[in-house]
Amino acid sequence: MAFAVDDILVLVVSRLATRAISSVAKKSYDFFTGKEQKEIQKKKEEASISFENKSKIQMIDHQFRLTEARTQFDIRMDEWKQKTFYSNCWPLREPFDIHFALNTPFEGCSIDGKEVIPCRIITSLKDKDHPIARNINGNLSSFLVTHYNSISTHPVVSEIGSWREDAPSNDASVNYLFSGLQGQPVLVLTPEFINDGQTIILKIWSWGLGEKVNLPVGVEFGRINIKPLYLNTLYEESKKSMELIQELGIKPEGFYSEKLNNNIKIIKMIEKLGDQGEDKKQMIHQLYSQLSETDEIRDSVKEKISEQVSGIFSCCAGMYADAYHLAEYGTVPKLPLLVGSIPGAEMIRRSIGDFYMSLLSKIEQIDNYSKVLPAIYADTANALANMGATYEEVNKYVKPLLSRGINLFTYGNCNSLINAKIQNISSLDESLDKLLSENVSNLDKCFLNRVNSVLKSIHHPAYPLQ
Repeated sequence: MAFAVDDILVLVVSRLATRAISSVAKKSYDFFTGKEQKEIQKKKEEASISFENKSKIQMIDHQFRLTEARTQFDIRMDEWKQKTFYSNCWPLREPFDIHFALNTPFEGCSIDGKEVIPCRIITSLKDKDHPIARNINGNLSSFLVTHYNSISTHPVVSEIGSWREDAPSNDASVNYLFSGLQGQPVLVLTPEFINDGQTIILKIWSWGLGEKVNLPVGVEFGRINIKPLYLNTLYEESKKSMELIQELGIKPEGFYSEKLNNNIKIIKMIEKLGDQGEDKKQMIHQLYSQLSETDEIRDSVKEKISEQVSGIFSCCAGMYADAYHLAEYGTVPKLPLLVGSIPGAEMIRRSIGDFYMSLLSKIEQIDNYSKVLPAIYADTANALANMGATYEEVNKYVKPLLSRGINLFTYGNCNSLINAKIQNISSLDESLDKLLSENVSNLDKCFLNRVNSVLKSIHHPAYPLQ
């Protein structure tokens, strides 16, 4: 089919128009690009820079928010950990007065112009732990307040009663306590009751008592058997009742109960067997076990038992307090001057002797303590001698302690003893001979009185030195 002339004309015109429009548009585009391209490009770059800056600001703000959130989270976690530690681990009541994780000792007191840091004494014994626990805590507190109060020459801060009722008394609790009080001198008494309360295991933990440790140092001081103590107390109280009626000149029948009269009969049998030698010991023990508690002596028996057990606790506290103050400040031990009046102290004579002999042998290595050591040795020997020391204990503890004190007094210090080839504790007689070879009248009267006191107690033939 052929195009009409008009159609061909329209087609040609259309093509021409299209070319003309395209040419104009192209020229217009070329004109726009050439005139405004730099401005457009500049705006694009500015927009790009603005976008990047905003992105950076948003990123920084995001990081800041993340850091702040992490900081707040860590703070909340620390607070939660501390609250959890206090509520589930810390064994003492709320420690408002204690700086947690203290690295330096708290401020102490001043004695004779010298700064002295008190020792904290804590016991995990709670009143509900044992029928006599309340009395033990009360007596121990009274002992510390009377003889080792915070302004004395041997200052102690008593923490009796600070152990929480819901906190267990075990090694873990002591470790938690150490984490909070490791910068302070601390002694912790942790008694444990076994055999239905008939045996008390007395464990002692300490740190900061003149030594630097990374963990608390624990020792088992000893075991207190209540039954033998109970039977011995029954014997003593029943014997008092027997002596009372003898003084009054009346018969026990009708005056005492049947049980107490039976106890008196058993006591007479024990005394009779005691005069027959060592081969009757087994029979004597059997008779002891037949003693019974009566209404007349029940209260006095319980009171005496609690006093004796409390006395053992008091001796432990006093020994460790003495060791701390002697090692740190050169303060003369106080317990040897007190043990004669402490109930139950005679039952741990050997432990006291071993403790002070070990302590003093270590202190001898400190040169500036030479002047105080002779008096300490003499006081300790005198204390043991007046506690009813046996013949064996006199030879093992009393005489060696006094002899060492005399040697240190005579020769001046440990180095002089070594130079004189007196490295070991010589016999008391040899020490006295050396002392007497000096002019006794020129000796220190105070030390001479100490020596005479010991010699008198052990009935030594050299008494009195004058």
